[in-house]
Amino acid sequence: HFFTVSTMNCIIQWNLQSLKTKFSELKVILREYDPICVCLQEILPENYQVRPPTGYSIEISNRVRDDGHERGAAIIVNNKINYEHVPLNTTLQAVAVRVWLEKWYTVCSIYLPHVPVTKQSVSHLIDQLDPPFLLLGDMNAHSPIWGGSTRNDRGQVFEELLLERNISLMNDCLPTHYHLQTGTLSTIDLSICSSDCILDFNYSVINDLHDSDHYPIRLILNSDPISTEKPSRFNTDKADWNLFLQLTETDININSGNSIDEIVTLIVEKILHAAEQSIPKTSNNFKKKPVPWWSDDCKSALIERRRAERALKRHYSIENKIRYNRCRAKCRFTLNLARRLSWKEYISSINQQTNLHQVWKKIQKISGKYSCSPTPLLKENDGTIISSPVEVANKLAKSFADVSGDHNYSNQFLQYKVN
Repeated sequence: HFFTVSTMNCIIQWNLQSLKTKFSELKVILREYDPICVCLQEILPENYQVRPPTGYSIEISNRVRDDGHERGAAIIVNNKINYEHVPLNTTLQAVAVRVWLEKWYTVCSIYLPHVPVTKQSVSHLIDQLDPPFLLLGDMNAHSPIWGGSTRNDRGQVFEELLLERNISLMNDCLPTHYHLQTGTLSTIDLSICSSDCILDFNYSVINDLHDSDHYPIRLILNSDPISTEKPSRFNTDKADWNLFLQLTETDININSGNSIDEIVTLIVEKILHAAEQSIPKTSNNFKKKPVPWWSDDCKSALIERRRAERALKRHYSIENKIRYNRCRAKCRFTLNLARRLSWKEYISSINQQTNLHQVWKKIQKISGKYSCSPTPLLKENDGTIISSPVEVANKLAKSFADVSGDHNYSNQFLQYKVN
């Protein structure tokens, strides 16, 4: 029950039915799948101040209802990903961002409640999404086309849009919703994309409700995953400094004709060779807990809930339903309690005996100073975007070198510089 550190290669959509209540479950999902972003529905923003999980940013749909029953949609984006907010002019509960995955993708999270929705309003929303785009959400739409046994007005709307617009459906007819009161399965969460990116993602349903009545949906990017691993570093605490000294004291073969750049390269290679022989490196092959506050009680409660969920779906009965509800409530309580106790323990570690260095380190962690940030994107004059860290570094270095180049100085200053 430890997850191997991985690379980001997926987008998740999920109707979690209250971000506040299911925050612990969301943290488990984030830790397990390390998604690029997550499209959430029914976050219930009216009840509290919405905050994103650590390491993520959040964008929330604009308020469109005045009756206090706003369910809302949101997108949380990994801080290691470059993204920008996309303003929407719509009466629907929707929010959109553009994320950089070697090219820009527009991602929209939408929640359509059980009220009449017109085809024009959905079409108007699609018009505002620059392709390639993903339109992900709980549409409450039934249709045999995506695995339903019936068809409702909402399903008819999206059937017509799929025929009229240049969009495609990624669903594979697997159910996305479990109705606890009747024990029935249905497909009401849709994953729609512009037709130009239908082959960019593989669709799958995560077979765990995670304390909701909607299954999370995972869209796996077909291109190479986005690496988030930190490079290995020299572990100087375990260095053999005597060996390092011996290896660096040998002469470097420098000729009088070598340029300054060649000499620097020879010196760097000498130091690195000595370091490789005498200083071990840190390993990236480590495993991490699902979340920092994970415990054996959390593990046991999660196993019991999953076991009860499987039993209920195999044989729907009042007894199995009661058992599932009990296991579900116990698991929710256990996860939330573990998270609160872990936070209190961390805060209580700051006291009169804590040295100043540790105090500031903990405060900086609480304030999010150690959150990751993506490699900046550079845009060339021809519109080409540079995203590779090495290419970005080389481009910046060349730009800085050009700024301080001799061609920027007057002849008088160059003469002064030579002298």
